[in-house]
Amino acid sequence: MLTLLVLTLILVAGWWLFRGGDPSTRDYENSERARMPDELARGRLMISETYWRTDVPRKLGARFDQVFLTPDGRLVPVDTKRRRRTNVTYYDQIEVSVQGAVLRHGRPGPLRRYDVAHYGYLRVVREGLPTVYLRFDLLTDGELESLVDRYHGIQSGAVEPRVARSPAMCRKCAYRADCPTDVARVAHVR
Repeated sequence: MLTLLVLTLILVAGWWLFRGGDPSTRDYENSERARMPDELARGRLMISETYWRTDVPRKLGARFDQVFLTPDGRLVPVDTKRRRRTNVTYYDQIEVSVQGAVLRHGRPGPLRRYDVAHYGYLRVVREGLPTVYLRFDLLTDGELESLVDRYHGIQSGAVEPRVARSPAMCRKCAYRADCPTDVARVAHVR
């Protein structure tokens, strides 16, 4: 009797795996791909939740949420954010641009044969609302070099910081308490 039960469990597990696993997982993937831009939906997920580094154009490291290989052979970084607003911030553009630079200069052997797209996507997950994909251009290596050099210049005191573009930029800044131009604090006081 026990042998029959074990054999039945093995057959059921084999059938389940052969059919592609949990149906709810397949339903989720189909639903997610339906929302994706066509090139991602028809593409192949190549990288997920992985960290890589490069020394070119400067020392950079990036944690990739996802990187897709499009049907025409380009690697496209996709970063996921959980928020209500569907916009790409400058921070988002910098973050995904660093991912693009790391892909261009620090990817392992098998991925070197593919080009890296000059754009990326922000996947915005909104509670109770459909997920949205926003495409945007990545910063160039030269623009990233300038940002890294400016950062190091500010850190060393050789470069004066500029006033932030918006209060939201100040809210996330580690140096806010020491900054006389804290736009978030100044806007709140008025």
